[in-house]
Amino acid sequence: MNRIFEKNVFLFDLDGTLINSMENFSKAVLSVLEENNISYPDGIVTKLAALGYQKIAEYYHENYGLKNIEKMRDTMSERAYAEYRDNIELKSGVFDFLNMCKNLNISLNVLTASPYRMIEANFKRNKIINARN
Repeated sequence: MNRIFEKNVFLFDLDGTLINSMENFSKAVLSVLEENNISYPDGIVTKLAALGYQKIAEYYHENYGLKNIEKMRDTMSERAYAEYRDNIELKSGVFDFLNMCKNLNISLNVLTASPYRMIEANFKRNKIINARN
């Protein structure tokens, strides 16, 4: 067996590596500002992407005066979940590569800040897992 497969474990980042999610994430988090007719600077998504939904809601509260942090957080999270579940596709070649690894008994693992339910929904729809395998 090739030395690259010697350990039989691969670790993957999710967003931007296995799937193209930034456009969908942007849509989910910016929709709160757009629904409140609040303009925002170019590049704001880059600033928000690392924060998580709670911190984004707090940022919106502090910087744009939006009041209900919990509702904003839940709204963004549910919209993002729907995107992961229904729209976000695997990057080109990912499905075949992961299947090849599975056939070689390589343990495939994802390290990501995205909540598990989003990963699970996306991977089920893209037919690359049967839950928790």
